Amino acid sequence: MTFQLLISTMYKTKDEILEDDIENSILSNIDKVMRDTDPASVFINPYPFLSVLVKQIVAFDEKNKYILNENNYGRLSEKISQMIVDRFLKVIERSGQDTARAKYIIVFFASGILESFKMWYNHQSTLSLEELCRRMSNLIRKGIVIATAPRADD
Repeated sequence: MTFQLLISTMYKTKDEILEDDIENSILSNIDKVMRDTDPASVFINPYPFLSVLVKQIVAFDEKNKYILNENNYGRLSEKISQMIVDRFLKVIERSGQDTARAKYIIVFFASGILESFKMWYNHQSTLSLEELCRRMSNLIRKGIVIATAPRADD
């Protein structure tokens, strides 16, 4: 290992520190959104949650180049997804409901939200952020109704 490689692995660059600061700020804001969100209300009407969630992510618009581009988004996306899944599963567990089936629905929900947002951001969509949230809300609401309906094979 060369001295330069050793130093570069020991110390973060200024850009890496900036990325971490931006990411931590976004995650802190999303954590607050998650604490203030009633998961049961999200299943009935996801729009308010989606609207607040994506506004928190884009709140750092100029600095988003570091976080929300195609190359770096995975790390942040995984953390946000895990926050959503953990929060919703805790509420379901506390209510005494079975989390086995709900877990897959929530993971699908979180992944779909974040991937749709990533596509919107990286492809400079002409669709407004509000319209994107409305469309996702409609799809989620209809999908949850179908996914949670009792089935003969259950």
